[in-house]
Amino acid sequence: MDKNNEKKIYLEMYKNARLRAEDCPLRPKYHFIAPTNWMNDPNGPIYYKGEYHIFYQHNPYEAQWGNVHWGHAKSKDLVQWEHLPIALIPSVDKGETHCFSGSCIVIDNTPTILYTSIGPSKPPATEAEQWIATSSDNMVTWQKYENNPVLTQEIHKKLDIRDWRDPFVWKESNEWYAVLGGHLTNPRRPIVLLYKSSNFYTWEFIGPLCIEDRKKGKNWECPNFFPIKDKYILIVSPKIKLSTL
Repeated sequence: MDKNNEKKIYLEMYKNARLRAEDCPLRPKYHFIAPTNWMNDPNGPIYYKGEYHIFYQHNPYEAQWGNVHWGHAKSKDLVQWEHLPIALIPSVDKGETHCFSGSCIVIDNTPTILYTSIGPSKPPATEAEQWIATSSDNMVTWQKYENNPVLTQEIHKKLDIRDWRDPFVWKESNEWYAVLGGHLTNPRRPIVLLYKSSNFYTWEFIGPLCIEDRKKGKNWECPNFFPIKDKYILIVSPKIKLSTL
C-alpha cells in the first residue's frame, strides 16, 4: 500500500472513531480530552501569541497505549479548546516508533520542541534519543530537525542510564538547561540528570541533579525543575504508589 492510500484510510478511520467518541454519553464535557482514542501525558504547555497550547501523548489509531504521537490543541481561555493537526508523528522511516514526552519553548520567534524519540533502531540500553522539531506557521505543522538526534546516550560516557526520557527545558543567564529522568542500574536508583546548551542544538552533560534510593521510585519520569522565590523545586513522576518526597 502506498503512503497516500495509507493516509486516506487512516483519516477515514480517525473521522469515524471521532464521531463515535463524540456520541459517547460518558465522554467528559468540561475537562480537556483528545478527539478520540488514547491519550496520556500532557506535554509542552505554552502561551503563544495570545493563545494557550497543550500537547499530549496520543494514539490516534486505538483506544489503548501505543503508536505514540503528539496531539495538539489551543485555547484562548483554558476552557474552550480547538483541536489542531497532530504535531509529531513517529518517523518510521528513520527508525522512530514513538514520540515520547518533552517541552515546547520559543527560540528567536520560532516555536521549538525537544522530545524523546523512541524506536528499536535506537541505542539498546533505552531505545531513546532526544530530538528537536520546529514550526514556521504558528504551530499548526511541525518539521523535525534534519540533524537529529541532539542528545544521545553517549553523552553520559560510563554512566549507565535506563528509561532515559522526558526533557524539561528552561533558560537562565543566557544559557539553556534541560533535565531528563531515568534510573541507574546495579543497584537500581531513580535519577534526574542536568544538561546545558548555548544554542539548544549542542548539549553538555553537567551531571546528576538528584539521585535517590529505590524506595523513592523505580524510575523518575517527566521531571519539572523551576524556582520559587529563593528555592528550586523538583517534581517527578516516581513510578510507584502515590506518595510525596
